[in-house]
Amino acid sequence: MIKNDSKRVLVTGSRGKSSIVRMLHTAFGDAGLTAYARITGVGPRELGPGGSHTISRPAGAHVGEMHWWLKQLPEAAQAIVMENSAISPDLQELAGRWLKPDITVLSNTLPDHQEAWGPSGASAAEVLTRGIPRGGKVILPDSLEADEYLQALLRQRRCEIQFATPAAGIAPAFRSANLGLALATAEHLGLAAEPALQAMLAMPGDDYDFQVVKH
Repeated sequence: MIKNDSKRVLVTGSRGKSSIVRMLHTAFGDAGLTAYARITGVGPRELGPGGSHTISRPAGAHVGEMHWWLKQLPEAAQAIVMENSAISPDLQELAGRWLKPDITVLSNTLPDHQEAWGPSGASAAEVLTRGIPRGGKVILPDSLEADEYLQALLRQRRCEIQFATPAAGIAPAFRSANLGLALATAEHLGLAAEPALQAMLAMPGDDYDFQVVKH
């Protein structure tokens, strides 16, 4: 059973979700909180105080895995970060209903899962915003500040919008944007900015990190 006073973050978007989850888990742990996180990505994993553990699946991926994972977390969990793994538009809202996040991070609205979401960034935004709880707080990268259509969708859901600037002096640009989102979220939940940033910068690389390889 999860305590009501735990810090809870839901991470959604087309790209970068797993990296942001790892960053936030690291920042919470560095701040002395008993933190748990769930990554979907290529390899489903739980991140906890004891490290990373693979989530075994007897069958294929299922949206109900998020509910199961939350139900089995210990009461000692002080911070919980979960990636929204739903793909179907009709199932987007389940993660927020189950987690009841203090804040949701929307990494970006790039075209993805086009067979389910449609061909454009606008159609991706329509689906992804369904997963942001009505009346909830959402942090977006400042690259979306000019996206009036996205903001209109969020206003329809009565969301409180905050834009995050990329972390200065970090390359490539997508890592800088992800760090900026994670840092803004950590600060919003009461963590000191500089220790959180340094902890995230010191994170070891991950086998599934996105990379651009030049030949």
